[in-house]
Amino acid sequence: MKITGIIIAVMLVLVGFAVVAEISPSTVSPLEMFNTPLHGQNWTWAWSGTAGLTTTIRITVNDSSIGSGYSYHNDPIVITSSEPNGLSTHFAQNLSIYRMDAYCDDGAYLYATYTISTMNENTGTWTTYLIGNTSIPWSSQDSKGTRQMYAIFGDNVGYLTGTYVGIIEVKITMQYESIGKSVVGIPDNVWSPKGTVFQQAYLVSGGGSLSVYPGTQQNGGKIYMTGHTGFGKFYIQIDGSQSYNGGMAVANYTISQDTTFNVSYTVPQNAFIPNGNNEWNVYLENSVVILNAETFFTVDQLNLIPPTPTVTITNQPTDNIWTTGSQVDILVTTANNKLSGDPVTSIEVWVYLNIGGMPAPGSGMWVIDGQTFAVTNNTVTFSYIIPTTIEDNTIQVRALDSVNRSSQPVTLTILATHIKPPHGTQFDLIMYYATIAGLIVATIAGIVAIVRFVPLNKFDRAMISVGFGAFMLIISYAVMYIYWGISIL
Repeated sequence: MKITGIIIAVMLVLVGFAVVAEISPSTVSPLEMFNTPLHGQNWTWAWSGTAGLTTTIRITVNDSSIGSGYSYHNDPIVITSSEPNGLSTHFAQNLSIYRMDAYCDDGAYLYATYTISTMNENTGTWTTYLIGNTSIPWSSQDSKGTRQMYAIFGDNVGYLTGTYVGIIEVKITMQYESIGKSVVGIPDNVWSPKGTVFQQAYLVSGGGSLSVYPGTQQNGGKIYMTGHTGFGKFYIQIDGSQSYNGGMAVANYTISQDTTFNVSYTVPQNAFIPNGNNEWNVYLENSVVILNAETFFTVDQLNLIPPTPTVTITNQPTDNIWTTGSQVDILVTTANNKLSGDPVTSIEVWVYLNIGGMPAPGSGMWVIDGQTFAVTNNTVTFSYIIPTTIEDNTIQVRALDSVNRSSQPVTLTILATHIKPPHGTQFDLIMYYATIAGLIVATIAGIVAIVRFVPLNKFDRAMISVGFGAFMLIISYAVMYIYWGISIL
């Protein structure tokens, strides 16, 4: 029956989409991580040579900054950045081991090794972040006979760099304790066998997104701020321009975690300063993690601002695929506002890696941060180099007239899917072409096999061949896009 070929063709297409979904990178919602239970391990042992004396060791990985503000059902949280080079909250400023027993001695030192590992929630794989050794004295005895030891990790150890979502685990293996002086009944190097304790904390995205519109607003008009938050304590702060109030804050808003927000702000009636700096800044902050920033410009009247400039990339690749490290050449054409009579004298340019809006000031995600270029005969050109970090490249341009009125911004984006690293080795080049050849051969071989060996009529075989061809096209797109960063469609 002819319906057989159609059914099989449709099934092949659906299978293709299912395979793409399986091999595509997955994402985790900001709070989904909490569905995974944390684990920990204490350690209790009896002292050799001292009847009835036992000691319990346990570890905590949360310090004051995490424990007081970042926990979920009393479990510690480490908030990671939304930026590949951004820092997390400090997870081990005071990494504590608590020892509870009846014996204490201020001369005792603990000798131990520690391992810090992270688990990626998307893949479920563990990666060792740090291995080290330490010898640290016990602290003074408290009234309950509890001794406390601190392992102080430096800032380069106590932060994670990047966009982790998953679990962090700190594991300490006690090698031995050196008493340091003779104590009756307690020999030196008393711990045998070795003991290990570990504790885990959640790694949760502290990232967010921020958009501000309109990009230029007149005195008394409204500015709208929208976006989404991850986990943590979020705030929006608006700073006035340097000419308005020296760049000081004019408004603050508390934003809930894991939510989509929409906040408005009314521009003051005297916000625009002729011939002054009229750039206002909006920041999305997560108490300790730097997030996004956006700008808007103030003017006296919107009908007097310059027309939006025309921005053109003049060296667009014929295949629409850019290579990291290559140069992007841009031409900007401006026009004057005939009503104001004030000519356009300059443009201001921002180029950044976009993972939720403009990055924070000083972030490694910036390529060009508010650079001014003079306009000659209503045109100007500039260039930049595509960074090695593959993210969306956003180019934002404004035209400024002789009294510093800004046009509305114009934005172009080179998508990350259109950027690939250069094939730096001969092996890379061979594998690239081998991938293409393998996909073509598999497609042809599959269609030939269907035509020759499938025991159905010609129509059904034709339908199945079409379905298989669509299946291979979907698979080819996924393979080239995911593994080589190239879109074949």
